[in-house]
Amino acid sequence: MDGRIAAFRITSKALALALRSTWDASDEVEQIICYRPFIDPMHFFDKAKTKLAEMEALAEHDLLPPSVGRRDSSGDASHRANDPSLVAQLRGYVEFMEEEIVPFYSHIKTLTAADDFCVEFDDLFHLFQPGDIIVYPEAALHHERVTRSNRGDQKLWRVFSKVWKVDSDEFVVKAYCIDYNGDSYVCTQESFTIWRFEGVASVSSLKVFPIRFASNMQALYDDAKRQGEAFQKFIKSKLVAHNGWASEPNPTDPTLRYITGDVVIDFAETFKAHPDCKPVSELPDVNYTDKKNSTAPDDDAKWSWVNGEKLEESKENFTWYDGSYVEWVERSEYCRDQDPFLSNLLKGEQGRYNLREEDLYLLPHRLFAYSLQDRRFVAVDVDNLKPIEYQGSKFDDLIINQAHERMLRALVESHFSRKETIDLIGSRMTAQDIFENKGRGLVILLHGVPGVGKTSTTETIASEFKKPLLPITCGDLGLDPATVEQSLKEIFRLAQVWDCILLLDEADVFLTERVPSDLSRNALVSAVFLRVLDYYTGVLFLTTNRVGTIDEAFKSRLHVSLYYPHLKRNQTEKIWQINLRRLTQIEEEQSRITGQPSMTVDHDGIMDFAREHYQKGRESGNGVWNGRQIRNAFLIASALARFEKSRSPQQQPAKPYDLNASHFKTVVEAGFGFERYLHEVKGKTDGEAAFLQGTRADYILSSQGKPDQSSGSSPGQGTPRNLPHRPVTPVRNPANAGWNGGYHNPGAAVPSQAYAGGGGVVAAAGGGAYAEAPQHQAASYLSPTHTLLHPQPQFSMEAGTFQDRWGQQQARSLPFGAPHSMATGHPAVQPSLGSRPAGQSGYRHDSDDD
Repeated sequence: MDGRIAAFRITSKALALALRSTWDASDEVEQIICYRPFIDPMHFFDKAKTKLAEMEALAEHDLLPPSVGRRDSSGDASHRANDPSLVAQLRGYVEFMEEEIVPFYSHIKTLTAADDFCVEFDDLFHLFQPGDIIVYPEAALHHERVTRSNRGDQKLWRVFSKVWKVDSDEFVVKAYCIDYNGDSYVCTQESFTIWRFEGVASVSSLKVFPIRFASNMQALYDDAKRQGEAFQKFIKSKLVAHNGWASEPNPTDPTLRYITGDVVIDFAETFKAHPDCKPVSELPDVNYTDKKNSTAPDDDAKWSWVNGEKLEESKENFTWYDGSYVEWVERSEYCRDQDPFLSNLLKGEQGRYNLREEDLYLLPHRLFAYSLQDRRFVAVDVDNLKPIEYQGSKFDDLIINQAHERMLRALVESHFSRKETIDLIGSRMTAQDIFENKGRGLVILLHGVPGVGKTSTTETIASEFKKPLLPITCGDLGLDPATVEQSLKEIFRLAQVWDCILLLDEADVFLTERVPSDLSRNALVSAVFLRVLDYYTGVLFLTTNRVGTIDEAFKSRLHVSLYYPHLKRNQTEKIWQINLRRLTQIEEEQSRITGQPSMTVDHDGIMDFAREHYQKGRESGNGVWNGRQIRNAFLIASALARFEKSRSPQQQPAKPYDLNASHFKTVVEAGFGFERYLHEVKGKTDGEAAFLQGTRADYILSSQGKPDQSSGSSPGQGTPRNLPHRPVTPVRNPANAGWNGGYHNPGAAVPSQAYAGGGGVVAAAGGGAYAEAPQHQAASYLSPTHTLLHPQPQFSMEAGTFQDRWGQQQARSLPFGAPHSMATGHPAVQPSLGSRPAGQSGYRHDSDDD
């Protein structure tokens, strides 16, 4: 204790009655007792001085009216309010306050961080004032911020009230910040409790403290203003880029996720999915019911003292003030009249209020968004967001048929133009379909071999039209028809709300042809996808590399279907050039950031290697790289080059370029072993396997559906290869395999009469076992578990020949491998293309297809 007064009592009833009128009290008082921090005397001190000035002016002219006060019930003249001695008593009170009480508490309000002030618990009431911006140092770090409506992540708050009670161990600061509910700004309250402490404490060590005591006050203001401005900007945006940690909008389990990619800012949709996260407007209570305590605490009493010794105790009634009335007066005046934001909310006019600059400090760091790549709602930090920069057309770097590009641009532009017209006029427009709201969407199928730009085309279209791209997969929808339908409808709804371009990647998973034996899949196709597609009004891209499996009912629902064949020479070279240019840009940016010299690149040497690699791949049958493989090769080769460059000069051989063709040769050698291994395992290339399964015909290199006449292609490209004819040799029946009686069992011996006159059979060989099927029967294949697969409708079988759907005769046997069956312990029949003679590619090479 520093010798300051802890409490004082006013025993003069006349003075108590006079002060009563300045303290807005209306009841009888006999005595007043006030405790530190003297809330009422400080708050009403200016009124007391004004009343003293009025009484002194009247006393000079002997005009003190009897109505200033009145006699008490006893008629004691000493308590008359117009007693001249009352002026002296009031003057004494004012002088006492000016000397002992007011200076210290007035001084507290002017202190800053430079004063290095330490405060006692009983003085905290005067440290905080309504309207003060306070700092909450314990606000969670950006990657740990909670998403609850109480806003534990908020660092700056604005005080609107404070609560202090006599003999209480807690002091409460009531403050608010500003949040957004998807429609308007709302007030979010928080009560910060500071518990009683002994002695003094540094102001900046408190749970919350006025920002003027922060050593980095201006930095806090600047940072909060910047984030507030960004918050206002992003809630008006729809599509933005995000890179950083985000959390699940779940108050009980805010799981962290690292989100990289585009997000859609949408508070309203987030609150529909997660209603517990919606902030509720909590307006301060400006109503008051109890102005003061009219009786003293039990241990308070009036004592008479003589020469320092207690003579007697009385329980005479007196009034003590604990500041509750002042707390209400300050809160009410501030909220109703001094704070424009709260005042508008209390009047119900929040929609008309524009935030002031000082309100920006109170906006949240957190926004709610939908991650397009992750297909989930998340709470994101404003510092992790940035506007999407659209720099030129990405079609310049997309390898695509020019006719396809024009068609896609026209279709998508026409669709969005019509949608804008409908939204503008707000009435029904005549549609091409005779049924209302049916067939208003745009459905485009992109099919072909992997890695040639199907998905990239969709991404480019979305970027070109500045629309969100919402990709979905089977994992997002489930497999149960009811679940799929519910998920699909919700995703389609969100896509329409945000004007998205929807991408269903690997669409064959859900669009597979219906079969009588699989009712669940039939329900997915007919009851879900077909119906939902008919009434979808947005843009939907479907991509697949297994187009042969798609149900025919989808064909008429596709507005356009575009084929993506293998890359040609000129397309491959352009992709290499694009990757070289982007690698150079990456090196220049990294050099500017790190200050280290950028990696030198042998452009000419790498392009020579690219041409050589393409040609060798076609000639050897080992295949050429697609666009995705070329990109991956650049990632690996550049990593190797950087690793070599980082070695010490003694270990690093002298080279004119840091990155050259040798690094790509290393990549080729590493990848070739894997491709060769897979070929040995499968007995065929991926393209050949897809062809035999009826899912894809890679030798079609024209969007008009014509086979490539030049051949000269990598595995899976060009016409089907000619395989050597194998002799027809009967084999023993390995097992009584499950077999459809309508088809001959390749594992059973053919009757001897089948060999008469050439036998009229089709040879099937592979793995050293040979089987035959009569020429009038369609070729059918068995899985390793002896399950009959469906006949391949594109095969027309003649003895010793294969006739494709264009009528071209190809000499080919149908070999069947005979791996061991784990299910039966006997060889099982599998499709295979047999062994390729050493040194023979099995492909014709006439001319290149540029």
